[in-house]
Amino acid sequence: QRKGRVLKADCTVTAIRDPISHFLSGYNEIEHRWILQTRGWKDWMRTVGQGLRFAKHEVGSKARFETFLMDMFSNHATKHWMFDHVRPQSGVLSRYKLTGYLPTIHNLTQDWPRFLGDNCPEMPYNITSSPMEAMGQHNSSHDPHGTYQASKEVWRNQGPYAQALCLMHAIDYACWDDLPHGIPSFCQNVYSSPSFANAMGY
Repeated sequence: QRKGRVLKADCTVTAIRDPISHFLSGYNEIEHRWILQTRGWKDWMRTVGQGLRFAKHEVGSKARFETFLMDMFSNHATKHWMFDHVRPQSGVLSRYKLTGYLPTIHNLTQDWPRFLGDNCPEMPYNITSSPMEAMGQHNSSHDPHGTYQASKEVWRNQGPYAQALCLMHAIDYACWDDLPHGIPSFCQNVYSSPSFANAMGY
């Protein structure tokens, strides 16, 4: 509240990133916490998490990431909150009525204030006129275990596991239609294939 004005309750915004880039980054963060056995995660790993097959592969290997993808499709253990790091971003649409979304976080510091001003005009001026302060990055961003690189290589190979990534993020690409680079050409081919149309019941 500022100078007697009340902010609209429905002024709800978010920032997203390319869906597959989001997944690869989220996988890297999960691996980092898994390998270090961070607090609040260790006990679960030793019980329910034992059913996840990806952890049986060498850390930083492509096979480990490929098996992680299979676990995401088939293993109930991935319902743990830690796997929210890789869930489709379109899930937010079932929980909130968005006023708008920022389609990239590449220039977040510069773009966020203007974006808030455009979408939430009743937001206090000191918020909409101030650049967002960079608060740092997760330690996993430096890829200390090689897991990020391995996942990127699987995506670059454009094989069946890359197809699986496209399938996992079809709804994201359909919902977030203002992404700066659009839908990856490889995924466009997947989505235009007869097998995808049959699976979707077209």
